[in-house]
Amino acid sequence: MSTVFSAPILANGINLGLPLNVIIMGVATSFSAGASGTGTPSVNIQLASNGSGIGTSVNVPISSTISTYSQGSPAYQWGTTLTPDLFNGPLGILITAELDNATAASATFSFNTLTATVYYVASSSSDVLIAQSFSFNISLSSGISGFNTSFQAYSSTDTELVLQLMQAGVPVGTPKTVALTTTPTIYTVGSGSDLWGAPWTAANVDAVTFGIQVSAVGLGTTYVRDLDIVTYITPTLSNFNWIGSYEQNNDALTTLALDAAGNMWKEDVVNNPNVLSLALSGLIPGSFANGATIDNSEFIMFSDLSIGTDRPRQLDADGNWYPVTQVGPGAPPSFLASTGSLSGQLKLTSFTWTTLSTVPPSGTVAFTYATAGAAPTVGSIYVISGTGLISTEGIPLDGQAVVVSGAPAPSVTSFSAEVQGTFTSGNLPAGSVLTPRSYYTILSITQPPSYPYSDPNNGNNNMRFVLSAAAGNWSAGNNVTVYYLGHGSPVDPNLSSANIQKGVYVYINNAVQGGYNFDGVWQVTSSGVDQPPGTSDHYGYFTFTYTQSGSTNQKILGATYRVTLATLTFPSPGILGLSAGQQLTITGATPAG
Repeated sequence: MSTVFSAPILANGINLGLPLNVIIMGVATSFSAGASGTGTPSVNIQLASNGSGIGTSVNVPISSTISTYSQGSPAYQWGTTLTPDLFNGPLGILITAELDNATAASATFSFNTLTATVYYVASSSSDVLIAQSFSFNISLSSGISGFNTSFQAYSSTDTELVLQLMQAGVPVGTPKTVALTTTPTIYTVGSGSDLWGAPWTAANVDAVTFGIQVSAVGLGTTYVRDLDIVTYITPTLSNFNWIGSYEQNNDALTTLALDAAGNMWKEDVVNNPNVLSLALSGLIPGSFANGATIDNSEFIMFSDLSIGTDRPRQLDADGNWYPVTQVGPGAPPSFLASTGSLSGQLKLTSFTWTTLSTVPPSGTVAFTYATAGAAPTVGSIYVISGTGLISTEGIPLDGQAVVVSGAPAPSVTSFSAEVQGTFTSGNLPAGSVLTPRSYYTILSITQPPSYPYSDPNNGNNNMRFVLSAAAGNWSAGNNVTVYYLGHGSPVDPNLSSANIQKGVYVYINNAVQGGYNFDGVWQVTSSGVDQPPGTSDHYGYFTFTYTQSGSTNQKILGATYRVTLATLTFPSPGILGLSAGQQLTITGATPAG
């Protein structure tokens, strides 16, 4: 037995001209049909948009006698969400004949008198409810930073509440909309930094005409109760003693304002105008300022207009504040002379070995030596010699450089350190010594090369930079997604998730275009493989946080990146006892430091 289907028939051209604010409740259809022949006949009927089926089809068994069949109902949505736009142009109906048990069977279908009935209701808006006389008593020296309102509400069907604050009895600012459910729920709207789109003073809020108006939009009956308003204030208002502008090379523009209380405020003129946020606090109150933009940074001096007050500051393009140190002219610094030296050799007498790791084999050794003039410093380096000992793995103890451990604390007769290999505790022969050393020898330093864009499919050299909210989210934001290799190329192993969790930085060069400057050193925030905007192939990418928000999608010819990692190779057994986060100073290499 098998089932066969006819080619679909499309009935279209249905344009009902419905108002866009109506709510579609359901659709019902009917048709006349019959089938003559063998097998089990039925008809599949489905709504269509622009010729393609949408939602769920309905299967209607039919008989050999021409009869009328009805489908849907005033509340049936046909497996989709029906909107007025659908019925004002692209709507159609697909009809397909189906014959079951069709082996060696055939049938002729007759189909006529197709109708569709759309059921809808007009959306309406209620009268407004006004809540006033909240009896706030805010000091007139305080500022208003935001409002929060909470209330309990529900509706008998789909309804939205529209809320708007009132100043002097008149609605002001931006209305806020809340979609209600049929269950009584407590809703919260606003925040401590949300002014609802209007400027406010303490006098505005203290007035009895301050309040909020509420209206319902939609169908059904809406219930609202227990409405409260919380007003957020700043402790006191302060005059601004200085206002300046800071324009960066990438056209980012910031307004800086110093108030009399010693707070520096900033405004992102391009992306968030008319909003001040706290940038720096703790400056000496009553200070005035003067600033200048140099080398893409803003340098600011503070005074009381007769003598300097607070330390000068530098606002860098990375958004951080740094203290400014005088180079000259000025009084020279004074130094206290002191002489340092390494202690002499320690004459070993015995040691105690404790297992630390089996893969690779290593242990903690407590060295005992003749009484020294001073205890070795934690973190200092000693080289072992004269013991003649070989570990069970064949690793000589002599020649190993060890780092003095702080647990237990070193003394004038013993200290602990990590060694490589498995040894047996015991006495040491005469001539066994620990010789201090202030350095480790580096055999080599290797770094990843600088990579251009690589695409084996077309060989171009256009690295793509996308400024958006996030990788795969193309709305405006301050996340930069760099597509650094073409479809089919292996990803850079240095950009693995494990490395990113430890901290990976990239140096980007030749990436200035269209008013955006992506050159510099950036910390990688994520990596992966994804589809760039407007493409169907997957490309390797990494992301970093940019200095400003925006939206751009640019291919930049000749742009390169380089992971700022370095691999240092030391003679065996390496640096034992070195832990993550410790700093090393490199000398004798270019660059040093």
